[in-house]
Amino acid sequence: MKILVSQRMDFLSTRLEYRDSIDQELISWLVNKNYFPILIPNKLVDTKLKNEFLLNWINEIKPNFLLLTGGNDIGEFNIRDQTEYFLLDWAKKNNIPSLGICRGMQVMGTFFGGKLEKLNGHLRKKHRLISEINFFDKRLVNSFHKYGFLKCPPFFKVLARSKDGVIEAVSHEELNWEGWMWHPERENNNKLDTERLLKIFKNEK
Repeated sequence: MKILVSQRMDFLSTRLEYRDSIDQELISWLVNKNYFPILIPNKLVDTKLKNEFLLNWINEIKPNFLLLTGGNDIGEFNIRDQTEYFLLDWAKKNNIPSLGICRGMQVMGTFFGGKLEKLNGHLRKKHRLISEINFFDKRLVNSFHKYGFLKCPPFFKVLARSKDGVIEAVSHEELNWEGWMWHPERENNNKLDTERLLKIFKNEK
C-alpha cells in the first residue's frame, strides 16, 4: 500500500540551499507495517499553473493514504504550507485516509479554520493524555510543539487532551482523518499508535 509522506524544510546557510528531509525512524515505522512511503518534494507546488504537475504526479502514483509529518511551524516556509494544504484538498476530494503528526495535525486543523495558540510547557516535554478512548487514555506521550489548539477546529472532535487542556488528538467527523500532536516515530514502544494507524488506513472509525 502506497502512502504519500510530506517532508520538513530546512535552509542550509553554509550552502545557500533549501532542502527537504525526514526522520529515518518515521520511514522505519511505516515500512515495518508494509507501507510503501513516497516522499513528497515541496518544490512541486506551483499555484500559477494550478498545481497541475503536482496533481499529475499524484495521479500517476495512485497513493492509498496521506501522512503529514512534523517539523517547521506553519508560516516558516510558505512553499511547504502550500504543498500540504493542496494535499489535504486532494485527500478531501478523493476521500483518502490521512494522518497528521504534530505540525500535520496543525495543518489539518487550520485547513478547516481552526486557530492555533502559542503554548507554554509543551516543548521537549512528556504529557499524560486524558481521554475516554482506550487507545489514548492515560498514555504518556512526547511533546515537541510551541503551538496547539485550545478549541477544537471545525468539523473535528477531540480524542484526547493534555492535563492543561491543550488538544492532543482529533478525529474528523466525516473524513477518515486523525491528528496526533506527538511523534510515534520517537517512541520505542509505539504499539498503540501502530494499531491506531492500521484502523485509520482500514477506514475504521
